[in-house]
Amino acid sequence: HALRATVARPLTELCLEVVAANFRCRPTLRGVPAQQVGLLSELLPTDLPLEVTAPLIDREEFWQRCALARWDNCVLTDHGCSWKRLYFERHLAGFLEAVGPFTEAAEVQRALATCKEYVFTLKIGQVLAPLDLEQLVRSLPSLGSLELAYA
Repeated sequence: HALRATVARPLTELCLEVVAANFRCRPTLRGVPAQQVGLLSELLPTDLPLEVTAPLIDREEFWQRCALARWDNCVLTDHGCSWKRLYFERHLAGFLEAVGPFTEAAEVQRALATCKEYVFTLKIGQVLAPLDLEQLVRSLPSLGSLELAYA
């Protein structure tokens, strides 16, 4: 019988897999070497809460995976050629389009707070419930363009 040598996987790779698997309950990049953050972002699931990933993950590859997992038609040039910006602008537009008369104001404020650093252009295809435009503009300091259609 021929013996086959088995090569152990690098310890850093195994550690990053554990960090990625537990990122939902322990979201931190502390202790992850800068050169390993890219590999970690490749391992992270795309359904993590935005409140967790927004401030921690800047890797465009991660946001590209998130966007392509959620939407079929992603026109990057409409969003400053940034996957993170595309994701947050489309996410917030979709959220605001779905806001109904029974949506809690605190839920809207949470969404705006989570997205505020990454939204520069907002295209809302339909609004089903009254939307406080003053709150919207005040909550999005980088907003430079707003397109809005009422149903």
